[in-house]
Amino acid sequence: MRALIAAARRRGSRVAISMTAARGDDTGRPVILTDGVRTFEVCTALSQPEIEVILECAQEAVASSAPLIAFGSADDALLAGLEFPDACMVSMGDRDADPDRVIDAVDAHMQTWPLAVDSCVDAAVLEPVLGAAQPVEDDRCVLHVCSADDGDTRRVVERLTPKLSVLGWTLRLHDATDLVRECVAQAGCEVEFTHGAIDASVLTGVRAVCLPGASAPSIEVLAVALASGRPLISARFGATAGVLGVPGVCLPIAGRIDDAGVFVPDDRTLERALARVATDLSACLEIAQRARRHVVESLASPRPSVPLAEARPSERPLVVLEAPLFETSSSAHLTIETARALVRRDHVDVLLRPTVPFRGDLEAFTRRAPELVSRLTRRPPRADLWLSSGWPPRTARPDAATFALRIDQEYGALPTELTPHVTEEADRVVVHSSAVRRVVTDAGSPPERIATIPHGVDGSVFHDGVVPCPRVLDFKGARKAVLFVGGLIWRKGIDVVAKTMLETFRADDPVCLVVKSVGTATDYHGYHLAELVERMQKLPSAIPVLTIEDELEPSELAAVYRACDVLFHPYRGEGFGLPVLEARACGLPVVVTDGGSTDDFCTGPGAHRIPSVRRYVDLPEPHEGRPFVLEPDAAACPQLLIDALSDAARRAARDASRTVREERTWDASAAALECLAHEAVERAAGQCTSRPFTWKP
Repeated sequence: MRALIAAARRRGSRVAISMTAARGDDTGRPVILTDGVRTFEVCTALSQPEIEVILECAQEAVASSAPLIAFGSADDALLAGLEFPDACMVSMGDRDADPDRVIDAVDAHMQTWPLAVDSCVDAAVLEPVLGAAQPVEDDRCVLHVCSADDGDTRRVVERLTPKLSVLGWTLRLHDATDLVRECVAQAGCEVEFTHGAIDASVLTGVRAVCLPGASAPSIEVLAVALASGRPLISARFGATAGVLGVPGVCLPIAGRIDDAGVFVPDDRTLERALARVATDLSACLEIAQRARRHVVESLASPRPSVPLAEARPSERPLVVLEAPLFETSSSAHLTIETARALVRRDHVDVLLRPTVPFRGDLEAFTRRAPELVSRLTRRPPRADLWLSSGWPPRTARPDAATFALRIDQEYGALPTELTPHVTEEADRVVVHSSAVRRVVTDAGSPPERIATIPHGVDGSVFHDGVVPCPRVLDFKGARKAVLFVGGLIWRKGIDVVAKTMLETFRADDPVCLVVKSVGTATDYHGYHLAELVERMQKLPSAIPVLTIEDELEPSELAAVYRACDVLFHPYRGEGFGLPVLEARACGLPVVVTDGGSTDDFCTGPGAHRIPSVRRYVDLPEPHEGRPFVLEPDAAACPQLLIDALSDAARRAARDASRTVREERTWDASAAALECLAHEAVERAAGQCTSRPFTWKP
């Protein structure tokens, strides 16, 4: 790779390196790397000059459709191709190959490969702004590029000028018509005017670019705004989402589609974005830097065209499942299990589209689901049903007859940021509990567009005959073990767990606590309460505590469930609560919060529900309604826990586990998606219109 870099530079080619797969040596000097989301350290024996060359290339931005050379194993090449699906060529790097011959092969390929002609902007147009200096704290101007719709521009002026006046800022209108100038003058608004090409002079004094109108700006206007080095505040819907759909390149404004089909921006999200630019310019400039990179990678021409979509596997309905598959998360887990069920049932074709950044590798995925490796796809063909999962949600519509968004929400109200994607744009909204369905309908999404498809459990893995985990058995001895599984965060109720265990039991009681933490280094990094558990472990009067931080395979997690005696999950907010279902399938009694998502499957023997009250919470982002959690009654927890630990309760839970496994299956979830896929085929053929989702297991 180093020889290839040297040869390419010698011949005047630009080289960019992705460091996402960097592992480093066991010894050597430490180097700080980033994949754009997380920062990590690796060690290397390379010399400092060689390290500097590699880091320079890691900062280089080239077209995302440029040729890609992957160094490593065949799995590394497959993973690289999935991470860079637009690359016009993917080849393996050979350590024994002549670098000049490799470059010759790339050049020969590029001579026959077509250039992109759509959705790109001439680099000559972008060059003047890509090189402009970024704003400083003294800059107090917001730039708006006027649209061809004078009425839309006047509404932008009316919306922006009062908000900017409060901040002591001014509005600069670029390319305003005479009519707009006259209207602004009559209204007495303090507005600056510029016209012509946007260059460094137009950007002087500009702190942010704001495009909050109902009219979608052209790709060129969006590209120039992204390239400006200023944070872009913009609506992100329809065609605009195709440019701004990459996470973290703008400060998005949400909104709704009115009866006339016009986008109406939400003032609260606009004010929130302006406040971020006013109070945290350094963080906003990081967004602006990512935006500049996005322009070079995805919008600037000349650039190679992206490869054609792959061929459809057959004439059967095609389902594409999109999720962060290479990480340990609920989105990855449920997508993998649903895909396995779909493949096993074999009624539809299934392809998997992983989303970036990749936090894991292909080896872990292959170990988990070897039958799905062949289903991984770089560029899926047009799908009948495309179901996108994970956060942040997809905002740009994929090539599909039916575009479905899977939504989880734990705080009782939908974030306004998800409008209009959830409320108007997605053909179907998939939720997994009655609680989340209420959230989506309360936000204004038509009920007939919502499909409630509960999660399942793999009864061959999670059952009451699993061999218990030896590590937990050795720890607990003759004690009964109370188990908590989840993120060590306030929303999951880990503080209620600690309080209950400390107040109910003493060190010499025949009870212990097992904590299986989730997402400590990823989803919940930076705001988990692991210290609370650590402090509890050090108290002489506290019961013994075992913390398991390892990432476990499903079979290993099932063994942990079976080694324990009760699951205690006093959550305040859950979109579903999959560990509760898994514990029930393994025959454990569960003590869970009443009134939330687990009500759907926590009835009858083995389910002990904690009384709760609705507690409203103040969250920084606007929501469609007032966010709330369910506060579990901590005073009721001790007796419920003691009751659940009784021999009778444990026998009842084990007797009920078979019913749980039979009624809550991934096959049932897959069958529901098959219904949606067949519905999509009918709709595409004009044989049906939008109708309520009526499937039942």
